[in-house]
Amino acid sequence: MLNERIQGLSRAFVDDVTALLRDCVLDALGRGKPYFRVPVSAVAQAPRSNKLAKGEKRSPLAIRIATDRLFAMIELRPGHRIEQLAEMMACETSELRLPVKKLIAADRVFVKGEKRATRYYPVQAAS
Repeated sequence: MLNERIQGLSRAFVDDVTALLRDCVLDALGRGKPYFRVPVSAVAQAPRSNKLAKGEKRSPLAIRIATDRLFAMIELRPGHRIEQLAEMMACETSELRLPVKKLIAADRVFVKGEKRATRYYPVQAAS
């Protein structure tokens, strides 16, 4: 009986914390307003002392951060075009070309449409 009460209270606590976190994230993201207002290129620049390898335009860290941010955006806003995603992330579409290619190659994102009508959707994990 005591264990059931403890389990019930802990489930209620977890549900409350989850709802609170979800609301905080949505508030931080602006609940439908454009968000992620820091340009992708400004998030993670390579330290000035570390030179980029020949042919690199961004550090691997900057590319990974851009890829993760883009995936989070696609999860929150499935079905948007790259222009719309770039506008919401306050960056250029050219900055998202490589992250999109990496997400598609990793089977984290799938596309519908062609050329400028391409829309991006997250791949749902098998339950």
